Amino acid sequence: MPTKEDLRVVKTKRNIEETFLSLLEKSTFEHITVKQILETALISKGTFYAHYLDKHDLAEKLVARALQEFRLGIHERLVWLLSKDSQSEVWSSLQKTMQKTIPRLILLRKIRTDTIDVNDSMKSIIREEFLAFQESRGVKLSNPTLNAQIATNLVMGFIEWQLEHPNQISLKDYIKVIHSLSAEYIKWLT
Repeated sequence: MPTKEDLRVVKTKRNIEETFLSLLEKSTFEHITVKQILETALISKGTFYAHYLDKHDLAEKLVARALQEFRLGIHERLVWLLSKDSQSEVWSSLQKTMQKTIPRLILLRKIRTDTIDVNDSMKSIIREEFLAFQESRGVKLSNPTLNAQIATNLVMGFIEWQLEHPNQISLKDYIKVIHSLSAEYIKWLT
């Protein structure tokens, strides 16, 4: 049975992580120092290093957790699409999770290292989940990787649009625009 983490440890880690994210909003990852984190979070060096090796370790842990939440959100969204029931509670809960996760990932995209590339990781997750979803449905696509790439571009495009123009278009309306645009392109090509 997994041991429950001490509440003080949870609060300390949360303080460190939120401080780091707050600094990341104002600065680049390269310019953030452990000293800044310590001073802003009002913690000692020993407290920081009891939980993280350095700022890179802190960033990697934050990114890994956010990407895991993103994967779960994408997976749950695809499973929800198959559901015949009107699971408005599930959808509402999923939307709340993604509304928290996506902005955090967008902020974490500012971090680019040899081991961290949030944008590429998000794209990989969407592709993998799309392919697994199609396989679970028994769908045989003529070019599954092309379909996965298009789905990935559509999802990432919607995320980018929502960030720049919050609440201006629903996912359903976004898909209608894509459908209309695709129909126009087909006319142009024939």
